[in-house]
Amino acid sequence: GIRFGFAVAIVMILVLMIAVSTTYAWVTNRSQDSPNSRLARNSTLAQAFSLIGRSGTLTKLVELPASKPTDCLNGLRVLAMAWIILGHSFLMPEGVSGYLNPQDITSSPLNTASAESNPLLMIIIQAEQSVDTFFFLSGFLLSHLMLKELQHRGAHPLLAILLRYFRLTPS
Repeated sequence: GIRFGFAVAIVMILVLMIAVSTTYAWVTNRSQDSPNSRLARNSTLAQAFSLIGRSGTLTKLVELPASKPTDCLNGLRVLAMAWIILGHSFLMPEGVSGYLNPQDITSSPLNTASAESNPLLMIIIQAEQSVDTFFFLSGFLLSHLMLKELQHRGAHPLLAILLRYFRLTPS
């Protein structure tokens, strides 16, 4: 319908902006002596959507940042979030995906080819475990970063917890 056409139009505009910005940055970078190269360096729009250049996406992909011991936990957090999204899209069908036929999930004498007889449904049903995993990893990483900051600053941990409580508590 109209929503799909609107979404496609927005994506096409973004792709066009990326293509124009990348082409502009490439052309101006090839001619270093021209006055346009200074314009490309100073143009925020060209830098924001360009795939090449100092702040381009392609140059960021090949950079190797310093490795930290907790990097793998961020990856686990991403997997847990994907599992949560998968579970929510199947277990809360009416509100999320517009799916209005829960009879296809449960087995009955009239519907023997239901999702309940598929062993892969357990992955979706057990998505509750991923919520616990996500919260545990988020809390662990937050505590780890907070302890590192407290060690660096030399502040008192109870004062930091109290300040965090007051910041998060609604007024």
